[in-house]
Order: sequence, then C-alpha cells, then structure tokens
Amino acid sequence: RTIIGNRPLTQGYLIQQGDRMHRFFQPNQEITRYELLKLSLLSNCAPLITHTEELPYSFSDVFKVPRLNEHLDQRQKREIIYSASELNIVEGYANGSFQPDALVTRAEAVKILIRAAQLPPVEVHKRQFFADVPLFEWYAPYVHQAATYGLVSGYGDGTFRPGQPVTRAEVAKMINIIIASSGHMPLGFDNPVDARQHAAAPAQPALVTVSTPSPQQ
Repeated sequence: RTIIGNRPLTQGYLIQQGDRMHRFFQPNQEITRYELLKLSLLSNCAPLITHTEELPYSFSDVFKVPRLNEHLDQRQKREIIYSASELNIVEGYANGSFQPDALVTRAEAVKILIRAAQLPPVEVHKRQFFADVPLFEWYAPYVHQAATYGLVSGYGDGTFRPGQPVTRAEVAKMINIIIASSGHMPLGFDNPVDARQHAAAPAQPALVTVSTPSPQQ
C-alpha cells in the first residue's frame, strides 16, 4: 500500500564496521511481535489510534498514556500495538502483558498478516495442505488460506513447521505478495494476489507449490 511520505516500511539495521556505518536487512533474523505488527499495519495503511490513553484497557508492559518527552519511535510502538489490538489482529496474554519483543511463529505470522490485510476467506476442504497442520488446530484455516493465496509454500518434506519462528525474509516475501494485490506495487513487480479469483476457488493441495527447505520460504 502507499505509505505516507513514501517512507520505506523498513530501513534495516545500522551496524558499524570500522569507521563507517552500514545498513543491513538481516533476512535470516527472527522477527518480534511488534516488528511484525508494524510491517503489517503500515503496509496495509491501517488507521492508527493516536489517543490510546482513552482506551478502556492497557497492557502491563506497553504504556498507553504518552510519556514525557516520548520519542517518535516509542509513540509509534504504542499506537501500533494498541491499534492492532483494537482491530482484532492480535491479543495480549492472560497475565495482562503484550510481550512486544516475543518472537513470532510461522503460524502466528500468517494469522496476523491475513487479518491485517483483510484477505477474503477461502473454502477449506477436509484435506490437509501440510502434514503437520491438522485441520483441528486453530491455525489450520489461516495456513490453508495463506497457501491458497500463494503467501507460503511449505517445505520439501510436505511440512509447514507452524511452530518455527518466522524470519524477516519470510515476512518480507508475504508482505510483498500482499502489497502486489493492492495495485500499488511499483512497475517491475508482479505476482499479485487476485482476491476475487481465490475467494471463489476451492482450496486444493494442487494450489500449493512445495520447494526445498530454505529460510527464504
């Protein structure tokens, strides 16, 4: 989606090498709950709640009231987390915390990305896409939906590995496909998600492309 001011969704990490600073994306690094929510909401131009102090709840580890001399990054983190909660994209934990720095699994990632993008549901037949995604698991509908839309392809052994931490490269791939479906992808990029086509088509294993295990999945 179009980002205000054409700012990039991510600028990577600045790491000093010698006397110079270099920018790295670190594709194989695992991603946190907050980092994923930031990319998900901004890439979909989701409206952010600015007056979080007016919400009737709070997370014990994320201030909802603006702090004195609050840095821009702190403000954005607060707004994104509470906005994601209000949009029913993600929830906190039973102990009242949010755990923004906790790592995200592949199953959790597809759920968050699909909810943030509001992708239409697809018909799920009584047949597993992946050997390790039983139909009775809470994440099965999201994984099947992500596979149908081409967001994920699984591994060469027929598994999805839902409990494995998702990497920055994997998230970048999925977000790239979702943005392409919006019609706002710059020239030279393709493979958009046709929501109408997939929503009308039954989810079948033939739609899933299985490739060799790789952190770039």
